[in-house]
Amino acid sequence: MVGMSRMHPAWYALAATMAVASLSPSQASTPAAAGSSDAVTGRARALFADANHFWSGEIAALGGQYLSARLMIYDGGQIKDACGTKLTFSGAFYCPSQKQVYLDRGNLQQLMQGLPAPQRDLALAAVLGHELGQHVQAMIGTTALVEQARARSRPKLSRQTWITAALQADCYAGLWVHAAQMDGTIKPGADVAASLAAVTKLTHRHDTHLASGVEMPDPVLDYASAAQRRKWFERGMHTGNFNDCDTFSAQAGGTL
Repeated sequence: MVGMSRMHPAWYALAATMAVASLSPSQASTPAAAGSSDAVTGRARALFADANHFWSGEIAALGGQYLSARLMIYDGGQIKDACGTKLTFSGAFYCPSQKQVYLDRGNLQQLMQGLPAPQRDLALAAVLGHELGQHVQAMIGTTALVEQARARSRPKLSRQTWITAALQADCYAGLWVHAAQMDGTIKPGADVAASLAAVTKLTHRHDTHLASGVEMPDPVLDYASAAQRRKWFERGMHTGNFNDCDTFSAQAGGTL
């Protein structure tokens, strides 16, 4: 892959000057009926806090320091100034400049309504984990390298680079779920295929992050297949090993 041959070592070149910060995630909502909006957002906040805690330890084990991401749960169409743009957003997305994950309340509710109870937690974790995986990529330098490679690439390769990075974020989500299942935060045994199929169906629409008639400066170019997303999520979930999320080497070797 053009411009990506030296990416792997950069994962471990964690900035020594990165300051430790404790940006506390929002507190969980009061108890509410299972599947209700309050229950879903409350659970999302609890899982988000757990994922931040996991990555703090994971990055420390790699020799770096972790800056916690923040969480904003919003109502679709009402975020008009995120990531330095005046555009109106919907869906889940991560803003590197703000170190903030945005979750659309209605989007989450729609996802939960389409799943039986055992799959809901895993689906919610997959959404959260992917966005927080992008935060990890931004912190350790992967995002900057991806942007450099895309800037030097033709559209087809740029899209493939985008997909490869997104699959790594899916694998990172799996790493956290592995740990969360080990400590009981997320109960094991849910149907992974069904949970991820629901997530993929919701996020595979190219207009997920866009208001009607609006095009972002760098819109969602493409998504990986459902099979690829499941493969890399399960890879992280089953091995729990950070080094196993090297999607860029897999792409270069033709095994993505």
